[in-house]
Amino acid sequence: MSSGPSLVFVAMTQIFETLPGGRIIGIFFFASLIFAVISTFFTILEIPRMYVQEKTHTSHQVSLIITAALVYGGSVLCSLSKGVLSWLKLPWPSFQGIAYYDIYDWCDCLSGYVLLPLGVLLTCFYIVKAWGFNEYEKELTNNGKHGKLSMYDKLSLAVICPVLTLIVILHVFGFI
Repeated sequence: MSSGPSLVFVAMTQIFETLPGGRIIGIFFFASLIFAVISTFFTILEIPRMYVQEKTHTSHQVSLIITAALVYGGSVLCSLSKGVLSWLKLPWPSFQGIAYYDIYDWCDCLSGYVLLPLGVLLTCFYIVKAWGFNEYEKELTNNGKHGKLSMYDKLSLAVICPVLTLIVILHVFGFI
């Protein structure tokens, strides 16, 4: 219970119960969390919506309905995995062998341990190899009006971030 959903919904609730005025603090904490989730949701939903719109050649509204329905369906499965579907366990490779998680925790592992690091590696690769530092610098600095990339920025994108991300991935799966 050191991270993720169990930290927020179990440990933080227990902490708020022990604090004087903890119920009020908890209400403000969870209200803030709800606003953060909702604002992030709309930002994150826009990218897959655009993808659906481009691939299916549908209107903004139709692509939004399709995307929202897919997200809703996945969310329902994740929610049910903490209740009615708690018996359903999915395998996850770990350094101690195969671990079994419910749908919610399995999706949490997939996104946190695979998709996010993979996104970092692909972003670094794209900037360094496909887009190039010159185009990246133009975009980042408004065509040079706000400075330029330092050698450290280039070194970070080309070497430091990919190497550290690979170390994290290898550690998560028990190779180091």
